[in-house]
Amino acid sequence: MVQNVITALTSTSDGCAECLDYPKNNNKYFLNVQYPEQQIKSLIDLRSIPLHGADVKRPTRLDMASSISRLEAPTEVDHYQIRRVLDIYVRPLGEGLGSIADQVNNLISRTNLPTGIDVTVRGMVACMRASFRSFALGLTLSVLLLYLILVAQFRSFIDPFIILLAFPPGLTGVLARISQCAPKAQITDG
Repeated sequence: MVQNVITALTSTSDGCAECLDYPKNNNKYFLNVQYPEQQIKSLIDLRSIPLHGADVKRPTRLDMASSISRLEAPTEVDHYQIRRVLDIYVRPLGEGLGSIADQVNNLISRTNLPTGIDVTVRGMVACMRASFRSFALGLTLSVLLLYLILVAQFRSFIDPFIILLAFPPGLTGVLARISQCAPKAQITDG
């Protein structure tokens, strides 16, 4: 009986080796059967779907074998790692991904969620944050390694620390001086 309802509302694929073999190329084809879209428009049409039993000659209506009523529910239920989820997609059009992530996080923090509801931001934002965490870890480890190398060179714990503290302002001054000395392009009309 359930097969009749599935056929009426979506479609079904049933294969029969004898009737679906194409003899010219020996391919097997599936037969998809579905009611025309215009045939099931209302709850009354749904209730009147005929059900055919295995040994029954005359069909019976769906509402004779079940109780059908209208209720509000999601049209699609998605799952992520076995848990039910509601997916909301955000696509950047010209903004940076970080600013969009900040706006989404602000919206989430202002929303009062019912108990048992969790919000998880996934997708490109999660990948971006994982990349930044990996970069921060790598940068921290490289500075620590540089410090240990300098400790071995200077045989002191304070001198390498002073050198590493002086590096960022020194680099900023060098970059500022380079930008002042860079040749300026002139456009002449001639």
